[in-house]
Amino acid sequence: MNEIASRRPGSSARLGFLRDGQHLDTTVTIGDRDQVFASLNHPQPAAGPQSEGGAGETKLGVVVHAIPAAMAAKLHTSGVMIDSVHTGSFADLLGLGPGVVITHVNRQPTATKEQFDSVVSKLKSGDDVVFEIVDPRHPELGIDYLGGTL
Repeated sequence: MNEIASRRPGSSARLGFLRDGQHLDTTVTIGDRDQVFASLNHPQPAAGPQSEGGAGETKLGVVVHAIPAAMAAKLHTSGVMIDSVHTGSFADLLGLGPGVVITHVNRQPTATKEQFDSVVSKLKSGDDVVFEIVDPRHPELGIDYLGGTL
């Protein structure tokens, strides 16, 4: 990922890969992540105040909503819960999945969807991004961190 991230959109790179035991290679054109995801026709979740995509969907490939107060009390934290993750997106590549709660992005609190969208909207391609997450299905595991370069 670092090799690709270091290249400018529009440039090309030669990639080698292994498929069915054969060494193959191909040339790819580097795209701008924001433009690629904005142009993809992803299925949208049911419309509603809690399922709007916003900056998280455009930049990270993730749709979130604020967690209910009862869940926040049980987890002793606040944040946004992931509704869906687009296949091949930044969030998908990091291993984020539906049901996980994001409490912070780059040490910035994401207690509400508005806070999450505000933090994410400032991210640019090439930025390092660290998510502080909690899995409400396994709260005993505590806080975990996932990160990568956008």
